[in-house]
Amino acid sequence: DVAERQSNVTLMLRTGSQLAGLVVDENGKPAAGSSIEAEHEGRQGRTGRAEADARGAFVLDHMSPGTVTIRAHAQGG
Repeated sequence: DVAERQSNVTLMLRTGSQLAGLVVDENGKPAAGSSIEAEHEGRQGRTGRAEADARGAFVLDHMSPGTVTIRAHAQGG
């Protein structure tokens, strides 16, 4: 049972930026297969998607400038 946690981070992105990160569980272990979604404020629907690899790593390419919300969903969750 994974508890839902939310953290807010504000990033300044330039046109064509790449956003990379790691998804981990509550024990700090890689959350392989997690789905990562990016949604720009003021735009309808998601604007980027990635899947975490075996190390929990993900990359979102070609990000547009603006305020972006990033969400990670555990595999099977």
